[in-house]
Parts: sequence; C-alpha cells; structure tokens
Amino acid sequence: MSRLLVLLALVALLCYVCVLAVLRIAVPPPVPAGVAARAPVGARLSRHLLFVIVDGLRYDVAMNARRMPHFARAMREHRSAEIWAGPVSMTSSAILAYGTGQPGGLEQIVHNLSPARTRLNSWLENAHARGLEIAVVGDPAWVKMYGESIAAKRLDPKGAAIDVDFNPETFRGVRELRAGSPDVLIAHFVTPDHQAHAYGVHSARYAAHIRNYDAELAGMLREFGPDWTVIVTSDHGAADTGTHGADVPIQRRSPIYAYGPGIAPPSSVPESLDQLDMAATFAALLGVSAPAHGRGQVLIDWLTLAPEERAALACDSAVRLAELASAAGATNVRDGTLRCNARQNPEETLTLAARASSAARASLTELGSSTFRAWWLVLCAVALAVGILWLLQGANIVSAAPLALGVLVATVVGLYYNERLPGHGPNAVRLFFFVVCNVPALLLLLRPARAAELVEAHPVAASVIAPGLLAVSYTAHVQPESYALIWVGALAFVFSGRLGPGAVAPFKGRLGIGRSDALLLALGLLILAPAGIKEKEFLPDAIAGSPQWLLGLALLSIGLWVLANWRHCLRSPRASLLVVLAIAGSLLLRRVSPPLLGRTCIVVFAALAVWALWQHRAHLAIGLGLASYAWVSRDFEFLPLAASLIIAGKVGAALAHDSEEPGTSGGKLAELLLLAAFAFSLLYVQRIGVQGALDFGAMDWGAGGFRDAHVSATLVGSALVYKYLLAGLLALGTLLAAADSRYGEPLLRALSMVYAARALSLLLMLFFCGGSYWTALRVLGDLPFALIGSVAAALAYLALRFKRRRQPEAGFRTPSSASLTGA
Repeated sequence: MSRLLVLLALVALLCYVCVLAVLRIAVPPPVPAGVAARAPVGARLSRHLLFVIVDGLRYDVAMNARRMPHFARAMREHRSAEIWAGPVSMTSSAILAYGTGQPGGLEQIVHNLSPARTRLNSWLENAHARGLEIAVVGDPAWVKMYGESIAAKRLDPKGAAIDVDFNPETFRGVRELRAGSPDVLIAHFVTPDHQAHAYGVHSARYAAHIRNYDAELAGMLREFGPDWTVIVTSDHGAADTGTHGADVPIQRRSPIYAYGPGIAPPSSVPESLDQLDMAATFAALLGVSAPAHGRGQVLIDWLTLAPEERAALACDSAVRLAELASAAGATNVRDGTLRCNARQNPEETLTLAARASSAARASLTELGSSTFRAWWLVLCAVALAVGILWLLQGANIVSAAPLALGVLVATVVGLYYNERLPGHGPNAVRLFFFVVCNVPALLLLLRPARAAELVEAHPVAASVIAPGLLAVSYTAHVQPESYALIWVGALAFVFSGRLGPGAVAPFKGRLGIGRSDALLLALGLLILAPAGIKEKEFLPDAIAGSPQWLLGLALLSIGLWVLANWRHCLRSPRASLLVVLAIAGSLLLRRVSPPLLGRTCIVVFAALAVWALWQHRAHLAIGLGLASYAWVSRDFEFLPLAASLIIAGKVGAALAHDSEEPGTSGGKLAELLLLAAFAFSLLYVQRIGVQGALDFGAMDWGAGGFRDAHVSATLVGSALVYKYLLAGLLALGTLLAAADSRYGEPLLRALSMVYAARALSLLLMLFFCGGSYWTALRVLGDLPFALIGSVAAALAYLALRFKRRRQPEAGFRTPSSASLTGA
C-alpha cells in the first residue's frame, strides 16, 4: 500500500509540475510596471491614415501579376516590402503586433477564438488620447482588443459560414466611414482568408475570389484623395490548404506597400520588415506617442524626414526600448543610449541608436522566451515521469528505455518539421503513418496467434508499439488511431477470445457474448464514430440546435445503458429502478436547480457511489456515478458516455466469458498490451465525445455554474476536472467489473505508465513545437486529460488494491508476464 501512496504522490506532483510548466510556456510575462508612453517626437506627417489588412494574403500570391494584377503593380510602383508575422501566425497575434508592437504568443490560442482587451499600451490609445478619431471596418477583433479607442465601426456579420463572401459589406462599410473623414480608418477584410480555408490557395474558387477582390480593392483605393496615407498589408500568410499559425515562412510572410503623405519614395533595395515595427511607425505618422510596451522601432527609411528628424526618432525608439527592457529585468541596456541624445552627426546617431535598439530587443526576446522560463520545470516533469515508470516497472524500464526514447524523440522532431512541409505534405505524412501504424492491428485481426507469438518473442518492441506509440503521438493522429483500436480490441476479444497459440481470426471465431450483447456493442461503436473521426459537429444541426431533441437523446442513452445491463437490473430491480429515476431526475432537475442544491447533489451522489463500491456493488456504484455526472453534464454528453460504458461492459464480459485458467493459453502479454491500448483508446474517444469537439474550445464552460452569474473560474475548472475524471472512472469501472479479476491490476498499472508517458510527451511537444498555433492548441487541449487519466488510473489502482486487502480470499491473480516489457 505504501508503494501506491508513493505512486499517487508522484502523479500529483507530475500534474502540478506540468500545470506550472504550461503556465510558464503559454502565459506571457507580466506587463512591466512603471513604463509610460513617452512624449511624441516630431510633427504629424499624415492628415488621414488608411490601413488595409487583406487577411491571409501570401506574398507570392500578391506578387503574381496574373492572380492579383493591381496589387502586384502597386508593389512595384510604391514603397513596398515583405513583412513577417510573429511565430504564432494568427490574426489576433498580428492585430496585437500592429497595435502595440508586442508579439502574440501562445496566449493567442485562446484569444484568437475570443480576443480579449489588451492591457498593453497602443498607438490607438495614444491617438485617442490626443483627440484623433479612429474608425474600424471588418474584423471585430480590433474593437474587442482596443474598444475605447474606436470611435466608429462597421463590423463583420456574426455567425457567417466560412465560405460566405461578405467583402461587399466590408467595402460598403469603408465607404460609409470614409465620408466622415476620420483621422484613421482601419479596413480588415477577412473573407480572403476564409476562402483559402474553405477551398485552398491554389483552387479555382480562391483564384476567382482573390482576382475579383483585387479589382474591387484597387477601385476603392482610387476613391481616397491625395491627403490620405495608404498602407496595405496582411496579418499572415497561409499554407496551400489555407491554414496558418505555424512558425514557417509561407505562413508568416506577407506583402506590404504604402504611399501618400509621409511615405518615402520606392526603394530599389529589397526590404524585409517585422510587424512589430509598424506600431511605432503608425504613431510617427500620426504624431502621437509610440506604444510604451512596443518592441518595435520606427521605420524611418519609410518616412519623409529630414536627417535631424530621422536621428531624433531613432534615438527616441532606442531610449524607449531600453526603458522597457530595464523594467522587464534586463541589465546594462541603457548604456548604449547615453550618447544617443548628444549633439553629433545624424548618421552617427542613427548608428548608435540602431545598436542600442538591437541590444534592448534581444534582451526583451530572451526575457520573454518560454523556453528560458520553463526548461527546469520540463526537466522536473521528465524526472517525475521516469520515477512513476520505475515505481511501476522497476529495472525493466532500462531495457525499454533506448527504444522508447528514440520513438519519443522521433515523434517530437517529426512533429516539429511536419508542419513545415510544403503543400499537402503534412496531410500525406499523417496518412502514411496512420496506414503504417495499423499494420500490426491488421496482423492481429488476420492472424492473432502469430501476433501473440511476435509479442511474446519481442516484448520490448511490442510494448513500445502498442500502447507506446499512442502515448507519444500527436493529438490529431491519436483520435482516428484510437477509434480504430477500439474496433480492433472489441473484435479481437469478442471473437478471438484470449490471445495465444490457439486464437483464431475474428471472421473464423465465435461470439464470446450473446447476440443481443453483440448488437449493443456494435451500436455503441457506431455512436462513438463521429467522436473518433471528426473534429467537431458530431450531431446534425437539427438535433444539436434543439433542446428537446438533446434531452430526448440523453434519456434514450439512459435507456440503452439499462438495456445493456438488464441482467444486473433483474438481480436487484428495486435498487436499479431507484438508480434510473435518480439519473433521469438529475437530468431534469439540474435545469431549474439553484446553485447550492445542484452542487450538493453532485457531492451526495458521488458519496453514495463510493459507499456502493465499498459494499462491493459495482453496478449500483456506476449508476450513482452517472447520477452525479448528470449534474455537471450537457444533454448530448450522455450519448457518447453511455456508448463508452456499453462498449467497456461488453468487452469485459467477453474477457470474463473465456474461462481458461491463467497460464494455459499463453499470450498473456499480448492480451495485456491490447487491453491497455483498447482502454486508453476508449477513454480518449470518450473524452472527445463528451467534450463535443477535438479542441478544448468546446468544453462546457458553465459546468457547476447552474446559471450563477458570479460563479468563479476555480469552481468551473473543478467541475470540469471532476466531470472528465468521473467519466473515465465510470468506463474503467465498467470494464473491470465485467472482466476477469486477473486483468485489473496489470491493466491499471499499464494505464498509469501510459498516461505518465503521455503527459510527458505532450509537455515536450509544447516545449519544442509550441511555436505553431495548431500544435499548441491541440497539445494544450489534450494535456489536461493525460493528467486526469493519470489520476484516474492511479485512483482505480488504489481502490482495487484496497479491495484486495479487504478480500484476500478473492484471489486477485496477476499474469506472470503482466509487465509491459515482458520481463
């Protein structure tokens, strides 16, 4: 028992360290205190400023005279360059950079879906304070991030499908607001990006759209008179598929051109700009203070300035950056600015200012680096994960370590470079590995006896392949692979029985369960299909949008669960009826229950479930657990939850049906590895189904709230953790209650190892590959469930061992080769 308590302590520490590491990696450093906007330097250069963002416009598309003839000509005739987005190449990151001069980091994973009001000083705030009028058309993120500074707006329609072209509305909004002669007019056209997402950059639909947009844009720009300064650019580039977010050139590189008052003539020297420099440049054009927290410099070569004015602006940028770096904790960054204000040749001042600015920006980049702030936490997580594996497996992990480490490194390195492949390369790689990884599964289905022989002959390699590969794979790969393994495990155990020399292929075997149970198993597998193969929208719109239909599905799910457990219900009909009434009543009452009653019921039913488990009434405990779950659930969640419990119960029954004594059939390691992969896969797909989508944005952010307007984030977070932990425990409990008792401890020990490896691999993916928006989004959405799975497996292991101590006569038998390494 002491070893189990140590295991729980290590798992808890691993969860704590992973959460700290994620916060260090994903949460930006605090805004330096005591930094204020400096007084503006120089006169106003532009009476009216038009800033146009063509969302998702790639540099090569804009420079192609056949695709965008007007844009390509403007790039040749005006001051132009290529401009690079930050490593997280998303819209909200670019809007933050253009407004504040600060790069967007992994926090944009959340903010890109729902932009938040920025705490950073921006040129928009400084212009508003000076009485300048700012108008915005298009993307509402500008208003959400800089709300008080925006005087007039015409925003995109809400809820429009991604393939809908609402460019005409945006052009009309620009013309309406231009009539009011604002000092600044920002026009953000999002439809080009949406069209690329919907059809691909090289599709005929996108080509027609972007050519028509090019003509419309050129016509609109001709309506702006000579007193307008015009700057046209994009927020990011795009891959061939239209996606973006990664730290790759094709997704970061965009065009920019500018003309009008304050803008210098075209340059014959190719230029490459940083989005961060635009914020200070806008401020200089408008004659307002540069953003106090901006890391960018004024693009003095782009402005029509006298030599003395250029030197003054460059020196002011250097001093501002040095003050910001010093406030952030850098040392010796002000030394380079001491001579900047001295009277000297303007060219010498420019040289000194450039040198000082580079030093300050380098310090700011280093201080803001997530790797700089989190590397020691990642090392602690590695040590804790190794400790968990050693505690569960002992010296056996030494023999598996080289191969396992090689697979982990290959996975992380492959993920880093996969999103950097051109064209449809990333999708091709995913498809290739999906096929390759399913070859062992195909062998298991066609020749299970041979597969068992290979596992017993090569235990280390077999353990690393399954479930090891699942533990270290990228989230988007694990989803379809998990669903495939649920089918493989169900077919193998239901038709082949225990794996060994005498095992037969499913198409030659006999059902290990009754026909009615087999039909329910098949129904459960089909219900889980959307969660296994789709990223979102698991239900038809007509059902998903109807509360009555969703409630009906939830009640139907309860009925299916009762039907799948009719034998248990017949043994104790009164208790079963009370449980069913408790579940259904909870579903109905949670709609009108006050917060105190609802939260009390969560705890009461959970306590009753623990009591029933103490009394060795597993079926009653699971039913009471479902009643507790009903108080923190959404109606649609009961369908995938019930399906996962049905699948777990029927596979467990098939394992219990084969009554051969341990040691008579061989293949015990093969059985354990397949069962561990099956259990992990079932919980993985169950989580996606309950969540309602692959990504974490679909979570029930009102869990435990009960319409309380003042519910805390801590309470909602606790309710979410409880919900997913309970769902996993219910599935594991159903599987173990139905299966032969000899599988319990080896399976839970194996799952504890798998989840520890999963948590560590996801943390390493975030640490080394988090520069990609999509990688960080998926990893951050998956890591909490790896930690919850670790806790669920450890708690179930503790409960099983405690039960064994209370009932030693039950004879909990462990296969001699239950080790994941077979030693």
